[in-house]
Amino acid sequence: MEEYSNNLSKLAQFLADVVDAWDVASQEQKNRMANVLFEQIWIVDNKITEVKPRDALRPFFQLSYEEHLLKSNKRPRWDSNPRSPP
Repeated sequence: MEEYSNNLSKLAQFLADVVDAWDVASQEQKNRMANVLFEQIWIVDNKITEVKPRDALRPFFQLSYEEHLLKSNKRPRWDSNPRSPP
């Protein structure tokens, strides 16, 4: 369990460093960081519309997404209950 905690701490620090690095990075450096963070990135009309994080980083993106939903009072997409039209 301690090893798991240490790994999470290292990943959390890595992600914090990425945010700082992104602010000062060139476009080429940002592209390389994106390749480290994400397995796949979808772009529509020059805007990122969806990302698939690398497996090792997925828990952090999941936690961030869930926290965002809690703050905005929204439900996760994967937990939605589609209803038939009236």
